[in-house]
Amino acid sequence: MRAGSFSEAVADLGRVLELEPDHIGANADLAWVLSTAPIAELRDGRRAIDLARKALAAAGDRDPRCLEILAAAHAEVGDFATAIRLAAEAEQYVAAQHRPRFRRQQEQFRQGYPIRQAVAAPAGAAVATRPAGARGEVGQESQ
Repeated sequence: MRAGSFSEAVADLGRVLELEPDHIGANADLAWVLSTAPIAELRDGRRAIDLARKALAAAGDRDPRCLEILAAAHAEVGDFATAIRLAAEAEQYVAAQHRPRFRRQQEQFRQGYPIRQAVAAPAGAAVATRPAGARGEVGQESQ
């Protein structure tokens, strides 16, 4: 996703929620962006937790996508213990081929790293990354 796309997503999803505050997908998607955006100014972990809880309550307590999003929101505010627990819970409700992703997320949370989405570079642009394991926002694993 391009950097500007994150801002656009926040605005668009906010408009959807103004019209339909209980929209599960919009609550979940906005919570994901607010938790994982690579742009610090767009992240709002507390709001993401509220939105993800609302989506989870509406979707059902066993919805792995909503549990994953709530885990990401907790990691964003530094509550890694809760993030690990929620990611482990979500792992129980997914098909076997998806479980490694949830295990990677749990390990990332154990190491104290929140989830960050990558920013797509414009065609032909050089991309700066950090070595694996380096702290910071660039090069962090998303989903």
